[in-house]
Amino acid sequence: MNVLLRESFWNIPEALKVSFYLLALFATLVFAYGIYLHIKFWNSGRGELKPNWKKGILNFIKYSFLQIRLLYEKFAGIMHLLIYAGFIILFLGTLTLTIQERITEPFFRNHFLKGVWFLIFEFTLDLFALFFITGILTAIIRRYFIKPKRLTYDIDFQIVVWLLFLIGITGILVESFRILGAKTPSASFSFMGYILSLPFKSLSLEMVKKLHLSLWIIHAILSLGFIAYIPFCSLSHIIFSPVNHFFQDTEKNHIQKIDFEKEEFFGVQKLKDFEKREILGIDACIKCGRCYDVCPAVSAGTELSPKNVVVELKELYSKKDVDVIDGIVKSDEILPCTTCLHCVKVCPVFVPILDIIIGLRRYLSLSLGILPKTASETLKNIERYGNPFGITEDRFSKFKDIIKFAEEGKEYDFILWIGCLGAFEQRNQEVVKNLLELLNNLEINYAIIKEEKCTGDSARRLGNEYLFQMLAEENINNLKKYKFKKILTFCPHCYQIFKEEYREFGADFGVIHHTQFLKDLIDSGKINLKDKSINFTYHDPCYLGRYNGIFDIPREIIKKMGKIREPDRKKENSFCCGGGGGGMWLEVPSKEKINEIRFSELSKSAENIVTACPYCLMMFDLAKKVIGNENINLKDISEYVNEFSI
Repeated sequence: MNVLLRESFWNIPEALKVSFYLLALFATLVFAYGIYLHIKFWNSGRGELKPNWKKGILNFIKYSFLQIRLLYEKFAGIMHLLIYAGFIILFLGTLTLTIQERITEPFFRNHFLKGVWFLIFEFTLDLFALFFITGILTAIIRRYFIKPKRLTYDIDFQIVVWLLFLIGITGILVESFRILGAKTPSASFSFMGYILSLPFKSLSLEMVKKLHLSLWIIHAILSLGFIAYIPFCSLSHIIFSPVNHFFQDTEKNHIQKIDFEKEEFFGVQKLKDFEKREILGIDACIKCGRCYDVCPAVSAGTELSPKNVVVELKELYSKKDVDVIDGIVKSDEILPCTTCLHCVKVCPVFVPILDIIIGLRRYLSLSLGILPKTASETLKNIERYGNPFGITEDRFSKFKDIIKFAEEGKEYDFILWIGCLGAFEQRNQEVVKNLLELLNNLEINYAIIKEEKCTGDSARRLGNEYLFQMLAEENINNLKKYKFKKILTFCPHCYQIFKEEYREFGADFGVIHHTQFLKDLIDSGKINLKDKSINFTYHDPCYLGRYNGIFDIPREIIKKMGKIREPDRKKENSFCCGGGGGGMWLEVPSKEKINEIRFSELSKSAENIVTACPYCLMMFDLAKKVIGNENINLKDISEYVNEFSI
């Protein structure tokens, strides 16, 4: 009785088998050497690569195996998934055949690819070969005809994509001639090879064997050459992206502090000053350009492209002793960053782009002291006067008739933190007055501390970590004098500082954003809103949304006052106002202004724009004055709540 089985190495002479395994050994050694060079590259940096094993394994499953983040973008994600799945299954298929040929058959007399398992094996390999070739052809069409601006077009890509295509096609052709020559039973299960074999059915067996052997040699050389080439080309990300998923903290949303007692050098001057995990992230970058697409600085036409910064830093692989600033990356490239976190959130391999830029800014600020004049003056103002405006008058002078100051020994439900913009910027002073009026009318047990000063958000993001830590220590010590349950703030930047970044300095304050506070008051019946059925559009602040995941609460409040007409870019995909990361205090050359781009977009959605951040309100107020759209109502969410209260 005939048994369905797959004959290993059909039509391949023993000498060629030996040559194949010797060449495979050589390719493996070259591959291993390439991996060693990359590990050596990572180890040029500071610190240790210490994984959180539980999170690392989960990240590997979610982002490497299941490709979850890659699939956020459907077209490119599915294209990559086809190539990835096809490559993995075809590789495992080849490995399975090798195990059968060299281990189970000679040592255990076990030919396990037979019967129904043979049919499943053949069908599966052909199905994934179809996926693989479809993905490669899609990539070729995308790169050569669609040509997205964000992609890198170089010789490396052309070598990789055509090499993969030839490996896939020659593999199917080898199968088609094996089907003809070996009279493979139930050949239709190998449907790709079977279909390609049909035009050659009239060839003699001798010709079939010659073509099969020739194509097998070509396929083997291409495949083994590709294995050796992987660590030295852009496709190295198939190895290093999963490694990066394993080691990176994929939930990290704060800036890491400098230990000034241990560190002798501040910021990043050379390769050795990066952390190992940052170098690993640079090495893992796949040049997909998703960060380029979402970056507000790119949209505005500044010098910054987060993708270009990371790609340029890959040059450190061969230029380890070169100064990074102005040797690899221009200082003008890192200054326009608004720290909106969008690049980090869309990166499929979690390159720590923000950490890299902050490290370079720290070198400019702390080691060279060459920040632009406006930024330097802002930092001096914060240091001397406790605010970025350099205003010497009392921080609370505009609210002296309605303000309540905290007293030591008394206990409060909330310490209200109004922030620098709330204290000194005219438009945001109106928001603070409105909020104070609401708190007083509802008899909320709150107070403000007289010692309040800048939290240091802009100082830290402009690179002056020393000033930030001074402010952090002072603010923490002042807050610890008083008894309270939570800090209440209408500034997402202050919210982020208290919630995440003061923790590294021993503080563990409860903090609530005013949208959360207002929602609680509405839910408890202390505030009742009138639905006027008018249209609103809401702008998601970066530090409230992407950093802290507060998307729905503001929308739930707005829905009680009217209808929401969402802008094109919303929630996780919201576009920055341009004020964060020190952007409010920097003048950088650009073709357009980030705040004007976003204000124009919001204006098209509804006449009533709702903000929940003093930075956004100020930046959009400036844009409104420039654009001159007087029909637009621009207010903080608390102002609308006060206006619509019954």
